Amino acid sequence: MQSTSSGLESDIFHYTILIDGLCQVGQLKVTRELFCALTVKGLHPNAYPYNIMMKALCKEGLLDEAYELFRKIEADGCMRNSCSFNTMIRGFLHNNDKVRAIQILREMVEEGFSADFSTAIMVVDLLFHDSTGEFFHALVQNSEDYQSVNMVFPVNIGSIDSVKTCNL
Repeated sequence: MQSTSSGLESDIFHYTILIDGLCQVGQLKVTRELFCALTVKGLHPNAYPYNIMMKALCKEGLLDEAYELFRKIEADGCMRNSCSFNTMIRGFLHNNDKVRAIQILREMVEEGFSADFSTAIMVVDLLFHDSTGEFFHALVQNSEDYQSVNMVFPVNIGSIDSVKTCNL
């Protein structure tokens, strides 16, 4: 924790709330500065501030920067979580970068995570509207990949209440 001039102590949770709020009101420049200052202040973020930043960067179409941050999470000593993967997949799909979305989707499965409901819906929608079959073939390149699709979408549509989504 860090003391302020008012005697209050700030910790990573306070900064995460600030980062989230600033992103929600479109203050990406200020958010970047605050996020970059965390380690300088001796604070060690968990995956949540990273996920918030990645979502904001994707929303602004800054996919390369978001992808760099996605890769940096583990290098900074944090563990990516399901939300990290889902955020990047949705960001790539929203920006029509299907190749990188599939790459992250595969990594997500390899690391034992699954798509949340909104990511699964986006992928299913793409598959449904894929008249050439190009997206499906890129997603499922061999029989092992075909079987792993079940790992990506373990969602029982009949029980929507049990589905967890990643809301940042």
